[in-house]
Amino acid sequence: MCYEHSAKRIFSGAGDGMIVCWHMGEADGNLVIRHHQAVYTLANDNRYLYSGTRSGLFSVFFLEDFSLKKHLQLCDAPIFEVVPVTDGALIVAGDGCLYEVDGAFDVKRKIQLSSKSLRIIIAVKDGYAIGASDGKVYLLNHALQLEGIIEAFDNSVFALSYDASGDQLICGGRDAVLKWYKGKDCVREVKAHLLHIHRLAMSEDGRWVMSSGMDKMIKLWETKTGELLKVISAEKYGAHTSSVNKILWIDKNTIISCSDDRTLKCFEIQEK
Repeated sequence: MCYEHSAKRIFSGAGDGMIVCWHMGEADGNLVIRHHQAVYTLANDNRYLYSGTRSGLFSVFFLEDFSLKKHLQLCDAPIFEVVPVTDGALIVAGDGCLYEVDGAFDVKRKIQLSSKSLRIIIAVKDGYAIGASDGKVYLLNHALQLEGIIEAFDNSVFALSYDASGDQLICGGRDAVLKWYKGKDCVREVKAHLLHIHRLAMSEDGRWVMSSGMDKMIKLWETKTGELLKVISAEKYGAHTSSVNKILWIDKNTIISCSDDRTLKCFEIQEK
């Protein structure tokens, strides 16, 4: 799932291989791309829509008309995350490799970081943080040189977020725990969910961080203190009835979530 701010469009991908475009305020979406394999991740910039599939296919489409720019078979493992960068993209996959592709979307570099899957990559102040299924977070500079490793969990790191104002990295994963790191030091730890944490998303102003998980819950936390502010559940708010796989802030008070229950839901966060 990804969001195009300029056109207020949301793109969702699923195990059926379909990529659907949704316009805010409209109930129905439009099928724009059909893959022949499960879509694991989507991303976009101001020109292209990017997708990564279960079998390692990276694809680039023009946002204007969804015509194909390029298919690139990166590996035989799932692609878990794509981050557009200036003149290309960074991609992490289930073969433990970070791929750098150039502006022509050819592989410029392949960096083996782990013997296990790389699950998530985000931009941080001095470069990038990458979470892996070996429980580690790999810290790279902008030149993609390894600067350090955080031994975050015993199990997989699925979710990362970055608090720029406090220079803190927030991590979550299979252990269902949230940890705040400043440098390599853990400064806060919270038992956050009942099952795996799948996603973290920082609000536009950095005040809040949202988590979602396999326990069907979406939770809102105060970024600086780790205080739990709200639990969005099916029982109270008509939220999801299965694992919540991704969440996006689309403005300072609104989130979109997607789930294994095959729905997208929109929530407005209201301050008391």
